[in-house]
Amino acid sequence: MTTQEHSEPLSEQGLVVYRALHEQIGFLKKQQWTITNYLLIIYAAAFGILKDLNPTPLALRYVGIGIVFLACLYGVAALIIVQCDLGDARKRISSADENIFGTRERAHLGIQRDEDPYTRGLLFTLGLGLALVAGAVLVISYLGGKQ
Repeated sequence: MTTQEHSEPLSEQGLVVYRALHEQIGFLKKQQWTITNYLLIIYAAAFGILKDLNPTPLALRYVGIGIVFLACLYGVAALIIVQCDLGDARKRISSADENIFGTRERAHLGIQRDEDPYTRGLLFTLGLGLALVAGAVLVISYLGGKQ
């Protein structure tokens, strides 16, 4: 951790890497939405296909339940991985900020050390995970009770 009073100019290569670090945060946040959206589409497809089959064969219902259950597990695991990747990226940015900006610049720009980068934004990720679990529970309960 640097306690430099003034910053030194950042090289062109350093600036490219610093920008890429910030772009990675945006990319990872989009990935969270993409994971959630595609899995909700999978749930809707399973529901849509199986709801119109009367009567739905028992084996087909179990296959649908299995697909939805596995998709839910995959989605929650993917969200956890992306949250960890976001923590890693925030940690790297925080370290870069400490070495790039002087003490006065950090104070004037409001740049603070991210004390726990892995839990930052966790409420948002939990909300997406809850949407995945709730969607899976709804579809599975419908398929499990369907005759």
